[in-house]
Amino acid sequence: MKRVFILKGLDCPNCSAKIEKEVGALPGVESSVVNLMQQTLTVQSEKSADATLAEQVETIVHSHEPDVEVSEKTEPAVTKVYLLKGLDCPNCSAKIEKEVGELGGVASSTVNLMNQTLTVQAGTSVAASLLDTVTTIVHSHEPDVEVSEKQLEATAPVKKDEKAAVYNDEDKKRTIRLAVGAVVYAIGMALTVYQKEQVLEYAAQAESYSNHPIAKSILATYGKPIDQKQFSGFEEISGHGISVMVQGKKVLAGNSKLMESEKIAYAACDAAGTKFYVAADGSYVGCILIADEVKPDSKCAIAELKKIGVEKTVMLTGDDERIGKSVADELGLDAYYAQLLPDQKVEKLEMLDKQKRQGSKLAFVGDGINDAPVLARADVGIAMGGLGSDAAIEAADVVLMTDEPSKLVEAIDVAKATKRIVMQNIVIALGIKSVFLVLGALGMAGMWEAVFGDVGVTIIAVLNAMRILKK
Repeated sequence: MKRVFILKGLDCPNCSAKIEKEVGALPGVESSVVNLMQQTLTVQSEKSADATLAEQVETIVHSHEPDVEVSEKTEPAVTKVYLLKGLDCPNCSAKIEKEVGELGGVASSTVNLMNQTLTVQAGTSVAASLLDTVTTIVHSHEPDVEVSEKQLEATAPVKKDEKAAVYNDEDKKRTIRLAVGAVVYAIGMALTVYQKEQVLEYAAQAESYSNHPIAKSILATYGKPIDQKQFSGFEEISGHGISVMVQGKKVLAGNSKLMESEKIAYAACDAAGTKFYVAADGSYVGCILIADEVKPDSKCAIAELKKIGVEKTVMLTGDDERIGKSVADELGLDAYYAQLLPDQKVEKLEMLDKQKRQGSKLAFVGDGINDAPVLARADVGIAMGGLGSDAAIEAADVVLMTDEPSKLVEAIDVAKATKRIVMQNIVIALGIKSVFLVLGALGMAGMWEAVFGDVGVTIIAVLNAMRILKK
């Protein structure tokens, strides 16, 4: 079960590492990750550890940082209804209800045998992948039962102005090409009466505090000044999106998980691209589809990385499955994992770390605030400096000052050349000094030989090191 604790006031990297290690060593705890930027501790634990976990976490945190306020972040509950077609066994129903209810992250589980349904209340992160687990449990008791998720119907709001056009086919096809390398499509919903400009305005207002590439794309498209004095209650919900109060209206902007967690009835967009859903005052406003363009030198960079000895290239992305597969195929990546939250990226990185060959290193390249925990966890964290967030740059070991992926190949080439020169200088220095040490012991070396053995070696080493300037 995943639990998130807010550590308000935590600002010590050294203490964070100790807290993460000590909590991770508690009985029943599978993983522990501290996000210093967001001041959170994410713990994955067995159900047996739940009862005393909060108290143990607070004790460990206060042993290192007594002034830090520790509280548990409650995840919004989502209702999922599953159709169990063919279920007619009361005994099996009771077992299914009990086993599903005991799953981590599940608040309640109720089987209605008459309607052949299973209603589950669970956290958003658990609910997203619950169908497969429910199917397995049901089939362990009733193999012939058909399990499917029931789509909850939304009621359309009353239109106040029948003349207000939503989006016609021409609007849906129109694209706006941005300087930051993205294409944005505005998509409407037949249930609403919002104009395209208003969808974009709400999105721009919500993203005005962010320096994420998607935020910059939306703000560049909006192209108007934004008065942030009108806003309050800004909250960045990790892995979901943003919530902000705009002139008394609560504006939500983010992915489908945010809409589900806030119980917003929305029209899912099936087009390939990053979906950015917008809602205001509990009503769905529209969706902005952002299709990232692959940087021109990305494919070449991946090919060059393999040439210089990189064994495996893997993409970890929060985008949907279709985007992930499309980009991975285009770039020739060995594997990809899509629809990942920040903590899930860390889990995948740890999985890859266990699979790596002994003696090899695992590097991660990222630029967003959600990449910071992964950059810190990798053997070598590399941040893209041009569009990279401050959190990503701070967590990284290496920062590329432009957003050209090909610079990564150059960085590795320079690093290898630097290591070769360092080793050469060590061998030269030790070799020459050893020779003159022996000659001096035998009485065959005078003052000038000693000077050469000291100053001469320094000059040779400096001249040799200057070769790196040609790189």
